[in-house]
Amino acid sequence: MLFPLGVYLGILYQVKRVHKAIIIVFLTSLTIEILQPVLSYFGFIFNRSFDVDDLILNTLGGFLGFLVWLGISNINMMDSEKSHNNT
Repeated sequence: MLFPLGVYLGILYQVKRVHKAIIIVFLTSLTIEILQPVLSYFGFIFNRSFDVDDLILNTLGGFLGFLVWLGISNINMMDSEKSHNNT
């Protein structure tokens, strides 16, 4: 669910460090998981509960999204250096 967040952290917020991205994605997922039972209690959403599996998998998804962005940005940097060196 949070794969796009990992990509956006690199693109929009220029996060460069992996551990910082993991912390941000983890805290975002934790906030979502905490809000589910609270909002369910007050009747804003249907019955939802806190699920540790969702927390782990959302964090992993955001981390993978960040790694994809890192890989793409490194490829783009190498391509731009090659074209700069060839001119």
